[in-house]
Amino acid sequence: MTATPFDGPDRVVPDLLVGEIRALRTFQLSSDGSLKPVAYTDVAWTDGANAAHCDLCDHRPAAPGCGCGFWAYGTRGAVAQHRAARHLLAVVACWGRIVPGTLGLRAQYARIEAIWVSGQVPRGRVALLRKRYPSVLIYGSKRTLLRRHRLSRLDSYRRLRYLARLAGLRFPSWHRDRPWSTRGGSLLTTLILLLCWGLLLVSIPVVLIWSL
Repeated sequence: MTATPFDGPDRVVPDLLVGEIRALRTFQLSSDGSLKPVAYTDVAWTDGANAAHCDLCDHRPAAPGCGCGFWAYGTRGAVAQHRAARHLLAVVACWGRIVPGTLGLRAQYARIEAIWVSGQVPRGRVALLRKRYPSVLIYGSKRTLLRRHRLSRLDSYRRLRYLARLAGLRFPSWHRDRPWSTRGGSLLTTLILLLCWGLLLVSIPVVLIWSL
């Protein structure tokens, strides 16, 4: 996707402060240009620092064992589960108390650093967005957004990538142009699985005969 006039190349990407973590979010873009969470609350985020509050308990967000705090995703694949991310993707800087997870994190404080909006978002609404959040960089290219605003990598995300590789194994499928192709898994992985199944089938009769 090519860059659009929203990409302001003259603007400098802000540096992360000590203790800040970059992650991804998506929002509902209201008709007045405000950004509201896609679930749980309709309170719009403000330009600059946002402080989380817990509606259930009188404690400091983000508290372990509670769902309070600002939720953010650690990878592009994780945030893609939201349909709203197809048209709006935001890079947020998080700090304060942080509760890491396999998909992302919960944070006590967060600010919107940059936003990508698709070409399907009306220009008038983007203009209101820019006016309401003057400190936020707005991009028309998702690739440029992610290249200029590098996401932080937490150790908790690694377990997700490992589990995703295990869950991504598929049986081989037949295609005319690719006779031996796999959906999500390599041919080597498929051969190893077939070998394991073959050994299992051979071992079952041996066990039965030995038990007689």
